[in-house]
Amino acid sequence: MKEEINMKDKIVKLSNGVKVINTSPHPFTFEDGTVVPPCGRTLNAEFKEGVFGTDAMSITQLGVKLLSSTLEPKTEDVSFVASLIEEKNLLFLGSKIAAEAFGYPVVMAKPTAETAGRGTPPADKVMVIDQFTAWSSGINYHHSSWTN
Repeated sequence: MKEEINMKDKIVKLSNGVKVINTSPHPFTFEDGTVVPPCGRTLNAEFKEGVFGTDAMSITQLGVKLLSSTLEPKTEDVSFVASLIEEKNLLFLGSKIAAEAFGYPVVMAKPTAETAGRGTPPADKVMVIDQFTAWSSGINYHHSSWTN
């Protein structure tokens, strides 16, 4: 029988009191020295294509169709996030795609100025503890702890 992982045990408190859980497949190192390992669950989303603008507008002078793309979070992953919402003020660390698809409370960690950019390998990036990038979303996780 597979042992059930208690995700609440995967929540890490940074030195400034911010609680995070890492829903990406790689660890995050923060400027306070805290390393947040992956929780074992990666949030996923799918790209859904549509036609950009009207049909008449979608064919350019080059004869190509312009497409739009939206991100849709996986239903089982929305349920996972909702199951931990009771943890007041918990941020879910995810990729840019996950943070954009799920919206707040799924966020993207922000690297320090010294480790930002393509010149620093992901494993060497150090994240700030007081700034995270968030997107709004149509998902309503239906819990009052987010409004208190």
